[in-house]
Amino acid sequence: MNALRLAHHDLRGPRTPAWARQLEGVDFLLLDAGPLSGGDAPAEQLPRTLRTLGPQLYMDAQLRLVASLAGGDPSIAGPHAAQTLVDTGNPDLPLAVVRGQDVLDRLEELLLHTDLAHAETGQRFVELSAKTVGAIASLGPRAVSQAVKQGARAVLTAHETPAVLCEAVARAATGKRDLPTARKLGQTLADCSPQAVSDTLRRPEWSPEQSLQAELTADLDVEFFGGAELTDSARRRFAETSSAVDPDQSNLTLTYLDGYQARLVLWASEAAARGRLEEVLTNAPPELRPCICPPSAAADGALVEVTLHHANRAKVENAAAELAGVLEVASGVLGLRRIGGPPLVEPRYRQWPTVLPVELLEWSIDIKPAQQWVD
Repeated sequence: MNALRLAHHDLRGPRTPAWARQLEGVDFLLLDAGPLSGGDAPAEQLPRTLRTLGPQLYMDAQLRLVASLAGGDPSIAGPHAAQTLVDTGNPDLPLAVVRGQDVLDRLEELLLHTDLAHAETGQRFVELSAKTVGAIASLGPRAVSQAVKQGARAVLTAHETPAVLCEAVARAATGKRDLPTARKLGQTLADCSPQAVSDTLRRPEWSPEQSLQAELTADLDVEFFGGAELTDSARRRFAETSSAVDPDQSNLTLTYLDGYQARLVLWASEAAARGRLEEVLTNAPPELRPCICPPSAAADGALVEVTLHHANRAKVENAAAELAGVLEVASGVLGLRRIGGPPLVEPRYRQWPTVLPVELLEWSIDIKPAQQWVD
Protein backbone atom coordinates (compact mmCIF):
# COMPACT_ATOMS: atom_id res chain seq x y z
CA MET A 1 0.00 0.00 0.00
CA ASN A 2 0.99 3.64 -0.27
CA ALA A 3 1.20 5.59 2.97
CA LEU A 4 -2.22 6.13 4.56
CA ARG A 5 -2.95 9.70 5.62
CA LEU A 6 -5.32 9.84 8.61
CA ALA A 7 -7.07 12.49 10.67
CA HIS A 8 -9.53 12.41 13.57
CA HIS A 9 -12.53 14.58 14.41
CA ASP A 10 -14.49 14.49 17.66
CA LEU A 11 -18.20 14.80 16.88
CA ARG A 12 -18.86 16.15 20.38
CA GLY A 13 -17.15 19.45 19.58
CA PRO A 14 -19.35 22.56 19.54
CA ARG A 15 -18.79 23.00 15.82
CA THR A 16 -16.86 21.52 12.94
CA PRO A 17 -13.46 23.28 12.91
CA ALA A 18 -12.19 25.16 9.90
CA TRP A 19 -9.41 22.64 9.30
CA ALA A 20 -12.02 20.00 8.46
CA ARG A 21 -12.52 21.87 5.19
CA GLN A 22 -8.85 21.38 4.36
CA LEU A 23 -8.36 17.63 4.17
CA GLU A 24 -6.56 17.43 0.86
CA GLY A 25 -4.44 14.29 0.77
CA VAL A 26 -6.24 12.62 3.70
CA ASP A 27 -7.32 9.06 2.97
CA PHE A 28 -9.48 8.43 6.05
CA LEU A 29 -11.13 10.75 8.54
CA LEU A 30 -12.03 8.98 11.80
CA LEU A 31 -15.25 10.47 13.18
CA ASP A 32 -15.70 9.71 16.85
CA ALA A 33 -18.61 10.59 19.17
CA GLY A 34 -16.76 9.44 22.28
CA PRO A 35 -17.61 6.72 24.82
CA LEU A 36 -20.90 4.86 24.82
CA SER A 37 -23.75 7.15 25.80
CA GLY A 38 -26.81 5.85 23.98
CA GLY A 39 -28.04 9.38 23.38
CA ASP A 40 -29.36 11.00 20.23
CA ALA A 41 -26.60 13.61 19.94
CA PRO A 42 -24.46 11.77 17.35
CA ALA A 43 -27.46 11.46 15.03
CA GLU A 44 -27.66 15.26 15.07
CA GLN A 45 -23.93 15.99 15.04
CA LEU A 46 -23.07 13.69 12.15
CA PRO A 47 -25.19 15.52 9.52
CA ARG A 48 -23.79 18.83 10.76
CA THR A 49 -20.26 17.56 10.23
CA LEU A 50 -21.11 16.02 6.86
CA ARG A 51 -22.56 19.32 5.71
CA THR A 52 -19.14 20.86 6.24
CA LEU A 53 -17.31 17.93 4.68
CA GLY A 54 -19.70 17.51 1.74
CA PRO A 55 -17.86 19.77 -0.72
CA GLN A 56 -14.55 18.09 0.16
CA LEU A 57 -16.08 14.65 -0.40
CA TYR A 58 -17.39 15.81 -3.77
CA MET A 59 -14.04 17.18 -4.96
CA ASP A 60 -11.76 14.53 -3.45
CA ALA A 61 -12.68 10.94 -4.30
CA GLN A 62 -9.76 9.76 -2.16
CA LEU A 63 -11.32 10.96 1.11
CA ARG A 64 -13.30 8.38 3.10
CA LEU A 65 -15.03 8.53 6.50
CA VAL A 66 -15.50 5.94 9.22
CA ALA A 67 -17.70 6.93 12.14
CA SER A 68 -18.49 5.66 15.63
CA LEU A 69 -21.80 6.95 17.04
CA ALA A 70 -21.35 6.41 20.81
CA GLY A 71 -23.99 3.69 20.84
CA GLY A 72 -26.42 5.48 18.54
CA ASP A 73 -28.26 3.36 16.00
CA PRO A 74 -26.50 3.61 12.62
CA SER A 75 -29.69 2.40 10.90
CA ILE A 76 -31.39 5.57 12.12
CA ALA A 77 -28.40 7.84 11.56
CA GLY A 78 -27.79 6.47 8.07
CA PRO A 79 -30.74 8.07 6.23
CA HIS A 80 -30.10 11.43 7.93
CA ALA A 81 -26.44 11.29 6.95
CA ALA A 82 -27.42 10.26 3.43
CA GLN A 83 -29.78 13.21 3.08
CA THR A 84 -26.95 15.56 3.97
CA LEU A 85 -24.68 13.87 1.44
CA VAL A 86 -27.35 14.28 -1.24
CA ASP A 87 -27.86 17.93 -0.29
CA THR A 88 -24.12 18.59 -0.64
CA GLY A 89 -23.83 17.06 -4.10
CA ASN A 90 -22.90 13.47 -3.19
CA PRO A 91 -25.95 11.37 -4.18
CA ASP A 92 -23.79 8.53 -5.52
CA LEU A 93 -21.42 8.31 -2.56
CA PRO A 94 -21.48 4.72 -1.19
CA LEU A 95 -22.67 4.80 2.43
CA ALA A 96 -22.36 1.70 4.62
CA VAL A 97 -24.29 0.93 7.80
CA VAL A 98 -22.94 -1.79 10.09
CA ARG A 99 -25.68 -3.80 11.80
CA GLY A 100 -25.53 -6.30 14.63
CA GLN A 101 -23.75 -4.42 17.41
CA ASP A 102 -26.91 -3.90 19.45
CA VAL A 103 -27.43 -7.28 21.14
CA LEU A 104 -29.99 -6.25 23.77
CA ASP A 105 -32.66 -8.49 22.24
CA ARG A 106 -30.21 -11.42 22.25
CA LEU A 107 -29.13 -11.30 25.91
CA GLU A 108 -31.09 -14.37 27.00
CA GLU A 109 -29.64 -16.33 24.10
CA LEU A 110 -26.10 -15.13 24.84
CA LEU A 111 -26.42 -16.08 28.50
CA LEU A 112 -26.81 -19.68 27.41
CA HIS A 113 -23.21 -19.56 26.18
CA THR A 114 -21.44 -17.16 28.57
CA ASP A 115 -22.02 -15.65 32.02
CA LEU A 116 -21.15 -12.08 30.90
CA ALA A 117 -19.08 -11.62 34.05
CA HIS A 118 -18.08 -8.07 34.96
CA ALA A 119 -14.63 -7.41 33.50
CA GLU A 120 -13.31 -5.89 36.74
CA THR A 121 -15.21 -7.53 39.60
CA GLY A 122 -15.96 -10.95 38.11
CA GLN A 123 -19.59 -10.72 39.23
CA ARG A 124 -21.96 -12.71 37.03
CA PHE A 125 -24.48 -10.70 35.07
CA VAL A 126 -27.43 -12.79 36.30
CA GLU A 127 -26.71 -11.47 39.80
CA LEU A 128 -27.57 -7.94 38.68
CA SER A 129 -31.20 -7.19 39.50
CA ALA A 130 -31.40 -3.87 37.64
CA LYS A 131 -33.16 -3.35 34.32
CA THR A 132 -30.83 -3.60 31.33
CA VAL A 133 -31.49 -0.89 28.75
CA GLY A 134 -28.56 -1.25 26.36
CA ALA A 135 -26.07 -3.81 25.08
CA ILE A 136 -23.51 -2.75 22.48
CA ALA A 137 -20.82 -5.14 21.29
CA SER A 138 -17.64 -4.20 19.50
CA LEU A 139 -17.18 -6.07 16.24
CA GLY A 140 -13.51 -5.18 16.14
CA PRO A 141 -11.95 -4.09 12.84
CA ARG A 142 -13.52 -6.82 10.70
CA ALA A 143 -16.83 -5.14 9.80
CA VAL A 144 -15.50 -1.66 9.00
CA SER A 145 -12.59 -3.17 7.10
CA GLN A 146 -14.95 -5.25 4.98
CA ALA A 147 -17.16 -2.25 4.24
CA VAL A 148 -14.15 -0.23 3.08
CA LYS A 149 -12.92 -3.07 0.88
CA GLN A 150 -16.38 -3.29 -0.67
CA GLY A 151 -16.14 0.33 -1.77
CA ALA A 152 -17.88 2.33 0.97
CA ARG A 153 -16.65 5.90 1.30
CA ALA A 154 -18.60 6.50 4.52
CA VAL A 155 -19.10 3.79 7.16
CA LEU A 156 -21.34 4.17 10.22
CA THR A 157 -21.03 1.95 13.31
CA ALA A 158 -22.86 2.04 16.63
CA HIS A 159 -19.62 2.14 18.56
CA GLU A 160 -16.00 1.30 17.96
CA THR A 161 -12.96 2.90 19.57
CA PRO A 162 -10.67 5.10 17.46
CA ALA A 163 -8.09 2.32 17.81
CA VAL A 164 -10.46 -0.16 16.15
CA LEU A 165 -11.45 2.29 13.40
CA CYS A 166 -7.82 2.95 12.56
CA GLU A 167 -6.92 -0.73 12.54
CA ALA A 168 -9.92 -1.41 10.30
CA VAL A 169 -8.87 1.01 7.57
CA ALA A 170 -5.26 -0.15 7.83
CA ARG A 171 -6.40 -3.77 7.52
CA ALA A 172 -8.39 -2.88 4.40
CA ALA A 173 -5.33 -1.22 2.88
CA THR A 174 -2.71 -3.83 3.83
CA GLY A 175 -4.63 -7.09 4.01
CA LYS A 176 -2.91 -7.81 7.32
CA ARG A 177 -5.01 -8.95 10.27
CA ASP A 178 -3.12 -7.92 13.41
CA LEU A 179 -1.96 -4.31 13.31
CA PRO A 180 -0.98 -3.08 16.79
CA THR A 181 0.71 0.01 15.34
CA ALA A 182 -2.55 1.09 13.72
CA ARG A 183 -4.44 0.54 16.99
CA LYS A 184 -1.96 2.75 18.84
CA LEU A 185 -2.18 5.39 16.13
CA GLY A 186 -5.97 5.59 16.23
CA GLN A 187 -6.02 6.03 19.99
CA THR A 188 -3.25 8.63 19.81
CA LEU A 189 -5.09 10.70 17.21
CA ALA A 190 -8.17 10.72 19.46
CA ASP A 191 -6.25 11.50 22.65
CA CYS A 192 -4.45 14.41 21.01
CA SER A 193 -7.41 15.77 19.07
CA PRO A 194 -7.38 19.47 20.04
CA GLN A 195 -11.14 19.90 19.59
CA ALA A 196 -12.07 16.89 21.77
CA VAL A 197 -14.50 17.77 24.53
CA SER A 198 -12.85 15.64 27.22
CA ASP A 199 -9.29 15.57 25.95
CA THR A 200 -7.01 14.86 28.93
CA LEU A 201 -4.01 16.17 27.01
CA ARG A 202 -5.56 19.55 26.19
CA ARG A 203 -3.10 22.44 26.40
CA PRO A 204 -4.14 26.10 26.74
CA GLU A 205 -2.01 27.06 23.75
CA TRP A 206 -3.75 24.57 21.45
CA SER A 207 -6.18 26.18 19.06
CA PRO A 208 -9.32 24.27 18.07
CA GLU A 209 -8.46 25.29 14.51
CA GLN A 210 -5.26 23.23 14.59
CA SER A 211 -5.04 19.98 12.71
CA LEU A 212 -3.23 16.81 13.71
CA GLN A 213 -2.73 14.27 10.97
CA ALA A 214 -0.64 11.13 10.67
CA GLU A 215 0.75 8.87 8.00
CA LEU A 216 1.02 5.11 8.32
CA THR A 217 3.58 3.79 5.85
CA ALA A 218 3.71 0.45 4.06
CA ASP A 219 6.34 -0.61 6.61
CA LEU A 220 3.90 0.41 9.39
CA ASP A 221 5.99 3.37 10.48
CA VAL A 222 4.16 6.43 11.80
CA GLU A 223 4.76 10.13 11.20
CA PHE A 224 2.69 12.98 12.65
CA PHE A 225 1.93 16.30 10.97
CA GLY A 226 0.65 19.52 12.52
CA GLY A 227 1.66 22.19 15.00
CA ALA A 228 4.80 21.57 17.06
CA GLU A 229 2.92 21.23 20.36
CA LEU A 230 0.46 18.74 18.88
CA THR A 231 3.01 16.56 17.13
CA ASP A 232 5.33 16.47 20.16
CA SER A 233 2.45 15.41 22.41
CA ALA A 234 1.29 12.87 19.84
CA ARG A 235 4.72 11.23 19.64
CA ARG A 236 4.89 10.94 23.42
CA ARG A 237 1.35 9.62 23.64
CA PHE A 238 1.97 7.10 20.86
CA ALA A 239 4.99 5.72 22.71
CA GLU A 240 2.94 5.31 25.91
CA THR A 241 -0.20 3.76 24.36
CA SER A 242 -0.88 0.07 24.75
CA SER A 243 -2.01 -2.02 21.79
CA ALA A 244 -3.01 -5.21 23.63
CA VAL A 245 -6.14 -6.93 22.32
CA ASP A 246 -7.67 -10.40 22.42
CA PRO A 247 -8.82 -11.28 18.87
CA ASP A 248 -11.09 -14.05 20.19
CA GLN A 249 -13.09 -11.76 22.49
CA SER A 250 -15.44 -8.87 21.76
CA ASN A 251 -15.87 -6.07 24.26
CA LEU A 252 -19.52 -5.84 25.28
CA THR A 253 -20.91 -2.91 27.26
CA LEU A 254 -24.22 -3.40 29.04
CA THR A 255 -26.07 -0.34 30.28
CA TYR A 256 -28.48 -0.71 33.19
CA LEU A 257 -30.81 1.52 35.19
CA ASP A 258 -29.27 2.47 38.53
CA GLY A 259 -32.16 4.37 40.08
CA TYR A 260 -32.91 8.07 39.69
CA GLN A 261 -31.08 11.25 40.52
CA ALA A 262 -31.65 14.97 40.78
CA ARG A 263 -28.97 17.63 40.52
CA LEU A 264 -29.11 21.08 42.05
CA VAL A 265 -26.52 23.67 41.07
CA LEU A 266 -25.93 26.32 43.72
CA TRP A 267 -23.94 29.52 43.92
CA ALA A 268 -22.09 29.84 47.23
CA SER A 269 -21.17 33.40 48.15
CA GLU A 270 -18.51 32.35 50.67
CA ALA A 271 -16.49 29.31 51.73
CA ALA A 272 -18.54 28.86 54.92
CA ALA A 273 -21.67 28.32 52.83
CA ARG A 274 -20.52 24.81 51.98
CA GLY A 275 -20.48 23.88 55.66
CA ARG A 276 -23.99 25.25 56.12
CA LEU A 277 -25.12 23.25 53.08
CA GLU A 278 -23.69 20.08 54.62
CA GLU A 279 -25.74 20.77 57.77
CA VAL A 280 -28.91 21.12 55.69
CA LEU A 281 -28.20 17.84 53.91
CA THR A 282 -27.90 15.96 57.20
CA ASN A 283 -31.69 16.25 57.41
CA ALA A 284 -32.13 14.38 54.12
CA PRO A 285 -32.97 10.67 54.37
CA PRO A 286 -29.64 8.79 54.36
CA GLU A 287 -30.81 6.38 51.67
CA LEU A 288 -30.86 9.32 49.23
CA ARG A 289 -27.07 9.44 49.49
CA PRO A 290 -26.74 13.21 49.02
CA CYS A 291 -23.41 14.04 47.42
CA ILE A 292 -21.69 17.41 47.11
CA CYS A 293 -19.34 17.70 44.17
CA PRO A 294 -16.16 19.74 44.72
CA PRO A 295 -16.91 23.43 44.11
CA SER A 296 -15.66 25.14 40.99
CA ALA A 297 -14.47 28.73 41.10
CA ALA A 298 -16.80 31.47 39.89
CA ALA A 299 -16.88 35.24 40.17
CA ASP A 300 -17.15 36.28 43.85
CA GLY A 301 -17.93 32.74 44.99
CA ALA A 302 -18.12 29.16 43.83
CA LEU A 303 -20.52 26.85 42.03
CA VAL A 304 -21.55 23.78 44.03
CA GLU A 305 -23.47 20.79 42.68
CA VAL A 306 -25.61 18.58 44.92
CA THR A 307 -26.81 15.17 43.72
CA LEU A 308 -29.61 13.12 45.28
CA HIS A 309 -29.96 9.47 44.26
CA HIS A 310 -32.40 6.65 45.06
CA ALA A 311 -33.95 3.64 43.37
CA ASN A 312 -37.42 5.16 43.86
CA ARG A 313 -38.18 8.10 41.58
CA ALA A 314 -40.87 9.57 43.84
CA LYS A 315 -38.48 9.73 46.80
CA VAL A 316 -35.94 11.65 44.74
CA GLU A 317 -38.62 14.04 43.46
CA ASN A 318 -39.92 14.76 46.98
CA ALA A 319 -36.47 15.22 48.49
CA ALA A 320 -35.31 17.47 45.66
CA ALA A 321 -38.42 19.64 45.92
CA GLU A 322 -38.02 19.89 49.70
CA LEU A 323 -34.36 20.84 49.43
CA ALA A 324 -35.12 23.41 46.74
CA GLY A 325 -37.80 24.90 49.00
CA VAL A 326 -35.40 25.19 51.95
CA LEU A 327 -32.80 26.87 49.78
CA GLU A 328 -35.39 29.26 48.39
CA VAL A 329 -36.55 30.37 51.84
CA ALA A 330 -33.18 30.45 53.57
CA SER A 331 -30.89 31.45 50.72
CA GLY A 332 -29.83 34.68 52.42
CA VAL A 333 -28.97 33.02 55.71
CA LEU A 334 -27.18 30.10 54.08
CA GLY A 335 -25.27 32.19 51.56
CA LEU A 336 -26.51 29.88 48.82
CA ARG A 337 -28.56 30.55 45.72
CA ARG A 338 -29.96 27.94 43.36
CA ILE A 339 -28.99 28.32 39.70
CA GLY A 340 -31.46 27.36 36.99
CA GLY A 341 -35.01 26.07 37.17
CA PRO A 342 -36.59 23.37 39.35
CA PRO A 343 -34.43 20.29 39.89
CA LEU A 344 -34.94 17.75 37.13
CA VAL A 345 -35.21 14.09 38.13
CA GLU A 346 -33.56 11.81 35.60
CA PRO A 347 -32.75 8.11 35.31
CA ARG A 348 -29.19 7.26 36.26
CA TYR A 349 -27.46 4.70 34.09
CA ARG A 350 -24.36 2.67 34.79
CA GLN A 351 -22.32 0.42 32.58
CA TRP A 352 -21.31 -3.20 32.94
CA PRO A 353 -18.17 -3.98 30.91
CA THR A 354 -17.76 -7.59 29.87
CA VAL A 355 -16.56 -9.70 26.95
CA LEU A 356 -18.24 -11.94 24.43
CA PRO A 357 -16.74 -14.71 22.29
CA VAL A 358 -16.54 -13.35 18.75
CA GLU A 359 -18.21 -16.44 17.30
CA LEU A 360 -21.46 -15.39 19.03
CA LEU A 361 -21.65 -12.15 17.07
CA GLU A 362 -24.05 -11.82 14.15
CA TRP A 363 -23.49 -8.81 11.95
CA SER A 364 -24.07 -7.51 8.45
CA ILE A 365 -23.20 -4.54 6.26
CA ASP A 366 -25.65 -2.61 4.12
CA ILE A 367 -23.98 -0.47 1.41
CA LYS A 368 -25.99 1.79 -0.89
CA PRO A 369 -25.49 5.11 -2.68
CA ALA A 370 -26.64 8.00 -0.52
CA GLN A 371 -29.64 8.68 -2.77
CA GLN A 372 -30.96 5.14 -2.26
CA TRP A 373 -30.87 5.59 1.52
CA VAL A 374 -33.13 8.60 1.10
CA ASP A 375 -35.58 7.14 -1.45
